Amino acid sequence: MRHDIEQPDLEDSSTRALLLRERARLRNELTDLDFDFQSGKLSESDYAGLKQEIESKAAAIIQRLDSLPPKAVSKPAAASRSSARKAKAIAGQSQFRRWQIIAGGTFLMLFGLALGVMLTKSIRPRGSENDTMTGDFLTGTTPASSEVRAALNEGKQAFDKQDYPKAIDAFKKVLVTDPNNPEAHSYMGFILIQAGHGDGALMAFDKALSQAPNFPMALWGKGTVLYQDKKDYAGARDIFERLLNLVPPGEERNEIVKVLAEIPADNAEKSRSPGQPKPTAAAGSSSAQISGKISIDPKLKATIDPNAALFIIARPAAGAGGPPLAVKKIDRPTFPLDYTLSQENVMMQGMPFTGKINLTVRLDKDANPVTRTPGDLTGDYKKNPVEVGAKNVDVVIDQLIQ
Repeated sequence: MRHDIEQPDLEDSSTRALLLRERARLRNELTDLDFDFQSGKLSESDYAGLKQEIESKAAAIIQRLDSLPPKAVSKPAAASRSSARKAKAIAGQSQFRRWQIIAGGTFLMLFGLALGVMLTKSIRPRGSENDTMTGDFLTGTTPASSEVRAALNEGKQAFDKQDYPKAIDAFKKVLVTDPNNPEAHSYMGFILIQAGHGDGALMAFDKALSQAPNFPMALWGKGTVLYQDKKDYAGARDIFERLLNLVPPGEERNEIVKVLAEIPADNAEKSRSPGQPKPTAAAGSSSAQISGKISIDPKLKATIDPNAALFIIARPAAGAGGPPLAVKKIDRPTFPLDYTLSQENVMMQGMPFTGKINLTVRLDKDANPVTRTPGDLTGDYKKNPVEVGAKNVDVVIDQLIQ
């Protein structure tokens, strides 16, 4: 059932066509069963029993197909029409799937795997061309055999083609030989994300991290599920901060900084009902904040992009690089704008919002805090550094990035 299955013409109602459609249905049913088992919804005994039942039905279908007379050769014109209809149907399915992915808000999920791979490579030492992500200092596992490497490559290629049943088979081959393979578990986690099994994906990523606590692909995947699916902002922040400490400066690190800047400070956003105002800071914490007004230099008002995002960025005055201390993002701001920067905007959990900071603001056209593109507008507080607790810390956006 795992080989490519012939698809009959949509208008074909012959016995062969009916049997082929039933075989395809059973294949999909087996795929769903695999997903449910990997996500923990089925016990091993239930899974084995259901799988045997489906495969028995499939075997009976195959026997009936084999007993049918050979398929008659279609006329060229009919074959051409059939091929055209099939191509159109496949194209329509592909467009529909892309629409589903976009409408489902899973872009970060899909982007996550590619970034996870890049993150993993970015902190690996140079080795031989035959090295795999497993069996080195990063995963803490023994060197992979040629069979495991071949199965891993097969699974990756199938995943790239979105042939998830084939990818599952390949990664399961890896796990039969190497049950603790972090890379195979990580890929299985992303496949489970695609199937909408957030809990199963977390289990897969946790299995990978139990063997390789610093495996970037698994860290990125787990953080992404906690952030996007579970809305566990505190847990996601912990994971992404761990990952940030592993990755050297570069585009991959910048993406992590970007995500950290966008994660709400706590789970208040999750529990707050729609329309309910955001709770204000307690009176006792008013000293641990900076407030003021942000305005635009009149000469630059004509250059404002109405869709730009405003970033208010605080960096330690005595800092030596690294991510900002606190960041606040405001979409489509209107000026002049009253602002407050406080403990809830701190990027690293547990880091106090105290001391002297340098305050800058940027009106960013692409809403990406780690990039600087022509047309972005910036401004610095003219009396930097400023002590946390200060009021009337007014900033004028007066610089245009060329």
